[in-house]
Amino acid sequence: MLFIIFYSAFYFPDTLLNRPHPVLWRVIQGVSCIYLMMLVLLLEVDSATAHQILKYLDPTLIITTTTKVVYGSVWSASLSFPVIRRTLGWWFKMLIFRSIKLCIFVIAFYFTVEISFRTSMQIPFEWFNLVVLDFLVCGIVGITLGYYTCQYLEGHTKKWFSKNYASTSLFARVFELFHPNVWWNYEWKIFKSAIRLLQITWLIVITQMSDLNSFLIVNTFKVSERHWLFLIRITFLAFLAMISIKEYYEFINSK
Repeated sequence: MLFIIFYSAFYFPDTLLNRPHPVLWRVIQGVSCIYLMMLVLLLEVDSATAHQILKYLDPTLIITTTTKVVYGSVWSASLSFPVIRRTLGWWFKMLIFRSIKLCIFVIAFYFTVEISFRTSMQIPFEWFNLVVLDFLVCGIVGITLGYYTCQYLEGHTKKWFSKNYASTSLFARVFELFHPNVWWNYEWKIFKSAIRLLQITWLIVITQMSDLNSFLIVNTFKVSERHWLFLIRITFLAFLAMISIKEYYEFINSK
């Protein structure tokens, strides 16, 4: 694993993202190869062996009990960790797609597919939690916050070189490294042509496969959504999506 990470840092191709440093994005590509090999391993073993592998990583990764949200605790549930995490997830997804129309279609399609999977897999769920908490609170609120964040970044005047750089704090200088070089909202133009419609459809399918991968891991292997390994996995996929969406957008618009 370390060999793949070091190899990717020096020899993997650069991405279209170069802040804070191209090595960071090359390492993320290397970690994605390791993650893909782990997924292939889980596909080749049975369910019991897969549970043993996950327990070997950390015994607390697998949970045996579930909690349900009742109507009397809506306010506390809205401030709970899973709801905040999912809201931040949709906010970050809006920053990646940079199109509110595409994000609304993605969230509607995702919840339709999730309901279908929950029904076919006989996974119990409450319509109130799914519609109100997951769709309205997490999804719509997260996308709305992401939309206004994109509007702010697009119209915000960026100062890449500070006149008082020497007097700027270390934290401020490090934070500035993660600022994008430029920022503009994406114009996907879904109905521009039949080819463009197929390209966006393929993007949505891949996005749903990635989201459903998390859904199936949680419900099939009973993985805790609060575990640090699961949170690292979600964060890694978010950074990998930044590379993928940026390059895919440039690819379909460069022809």
